[in-house]
Amino acid sequence: YPQPVTPVMTQPKKKSKAKIVFAVIFIILAAIVVISLIVNASKTVEHGTINGNVYTNESIGIKFTKPEEWNFLSDEELVEFNNGSISAEGFSDLASTLKEIESVYEMSAQSPLGNNIIVQLGYIPNSSSYSAEDFLNEFADQLESESLLTDYNIGKITKREIAGEQFSTLDATTVKSYVTAHQRVCARKHGNYIVIFIMTAFSQEDLDAMENMITVP
Repeated sequence: YPQPVTPVMTQPKKKSKAKIVFAVIFIILAAIVVISLIVNASKTVEHGTINGNVYTNESIGIKFTKPEEWNFLSDEELVEFNNGSISAEGFSDLASTLKEIESVYEMSAQSPLGNNIIVQLGYIPNSSSYSAEDFLNEFADQLESESLLTDYNIGKITKREIAGEQFSTLDATTVKSYVTAHQRVCARKHGNYIVIFIMTAFSQEDLDAMENMITVP
């Protein structure tokens, strides 16, 4: 009968300290990546609620309190505002809907004079390689392309704290029919999503006041 093979025990080779440190760092970095993916996957978005003058969206951590004379768009009006890309029922499962249409205007409120705010939500399949600054740069390019029709003065991307979160922001102004319109676009990553505020006002003071209407729920 064939003899069983006896495994030969060998002494483990000594690893250099540098290799050990590198291995530990690699494991830590890998763990950070995994944790980041889990955290991103756990974040979601939902349709906000309106109660009187207050819009609240707990999923993205914001509350917007409008002045008495302003109006919110209804869900039916939001469907039209989104050019029919979303149905009224689609707002009930907004996270799933966004994976199909990628972007939606989630809330809009407007004053009788035309000052307005829009909350836009976007889905980013490859979220790790796309930043809020990338979105704002694309937005600035779009404004530049429209400068043939309207002359925009576009500022630089800055950081602002809104409702306890850091947002990348871009300000732009344009003059039309002797009226100056001020626009501020604020964006931040939220897991695999991006949260965007688009604010338009006809004075810098009104624009800053509108931003202050956004608070923590």
